[in-house]
Parts: sequence; structure tokens; C-alpha cells
Amino acid sequence: MEKIKAFCEQRVNGNFNVINIPAATLDKLLGKFFKDIRQQNGGEYESDRISSFQKSIQRHLKELKLPFNILQDEEFRRSREVLAARRKNLVKQGRENMPNACLELTTEAVEERRIWLPQPRSTSAHIVVVRFPSLWFPGKG
Repeated sequence: MEKIKAFCEQRVNGNFNVINIPAATLDKLLGKFFKDIRQQNGGEYESDRISSFQKSIQRHLKELKLPFNILQDEEFRRSREVLAARRKNLVKQGRENMPNACLELTTEAVEERRIWLPQPRSTSAHIVVVRFPSLWFPGKG
């Protein structure tokens, strides 16, 4: 909630209080927020993270007992459309949800990582599976 508050205070040049803002003005501010929000280092958020901002804002509005719902009301259609477009753009850029999610370990992937080592004083070879504490395989793009 602090990010949206700081963003809105910059836009309205002063102390931001959501209780005193009409729904139409809040919709415009939310649309700009969803369009322009970046991480502190200037990088993009994941698409799910931006949606979580929207839900967090709605929870805050509900706690304040305000009569509107930014997730459903027609007055906030524009900000929802901006958010949907931003999410779509982020997905195109590869900023999908949970990019570091674990992938299923397939038999083929395990077979690729087996190493053949000769047995000392023997002509036969044994398969040794190299184990790592944490093994990550690149995802398919």
C-alpha cells in the first residue's frame, strides 16, 4: 500500500487520502500506477506481482469501508484494462508468473547427466550419477 500512496502523493502534489478522492479520479490514478510501476532498481515486476498490488489496494479500501470495489465496479474498468494490457505485455517480455519455479525432473534429463567412469584395476565401467545439493535444469523457452 505504501507504493501506491507514494505514487499518488507525487501525482496529486500533496498529502494523499483515498477517502477524499472520487472513484473516477482514483481509477485514473490506478491506471497510471499499473502502467508505470517499477521496482526500486528500475526493473519490471512479474505480472502476478502487479495484480497483487491491485488486490492489496482493494483490501485496504475494504478495511476503510469505502463503497466501491476496484476489482468489479464499472467505474474502475479503465484501470483493470490497463492492468490487463500491462500483464499481457510483461508476459510477452518473458516476465511471466514464477519464472524460477522448479521443473519436473525427467528420465531423459537424468540420463544426460550420468557419467561413465572406469573402475580402478578393471576394464569394465560403472555408471556414477553425480548428485548436487540443488540441481536446476534450464526451462524450455
